[in-house]
Amino acid sequence: MTSPSSTSIAAMAGILGAGWASGGIAALSLVTIPALLTSSLPGPVLARQWASVYNKGKALMPVVAGLSLVAFGFASYQSRQYGNRWKQYASAAGLTIAIVPFTLGLMSGVNGQLMSQAAGAVGAADATTAHDTLELLKKWSTLNLTRSLWPLLGAAIGLWTLVGQ
Repeated sequence: MTSPSSTSIAAMAGILGAGWASGGIAALSLVTIPALLTSSLPGPVLARQWASVYNKGKALMPVVAGLSLVAFGFASYQSRQYGNRWKQYASAAGLTIAIVPFTLGLMSGVNGQLMSQAAGAVGAADATTAHDTLELLKKWSTLNLTRSLWPLLGAAIGLWTLVGQ
């Protein structure tokens, strides 16, 4: 029985990290936000709950994506003599880390609005604020689910490249 090469191990680590990040990100839109949307809590309280979940994800997911970037980058570097395989691993790396610019570029407005609401006083909540918060959470959920596709695509390309060796 032969041992897997360091390139294969790196590719597997990148695939695992990218897939895990994608699933964790998607779970927020598919599980957490729908649960928040069923609540009758005031807008600022909902926004604080969202902010708590968001801040935990913000601390973890870029690190996981960064580790996948390093793993795919190593696999890409090691594969440079094998035709286009290095480009495929490089693409997987880029797609996985794309959650960072996607968040900063396309989600910062919604994130900022929700963070502002989270900082609001609980007693100041009214029906309009609660409705606004729910609408922002729905918009955030859609953007977040879209964001989860980047590392999923990275994992898929990494797996396709690894299996195709």
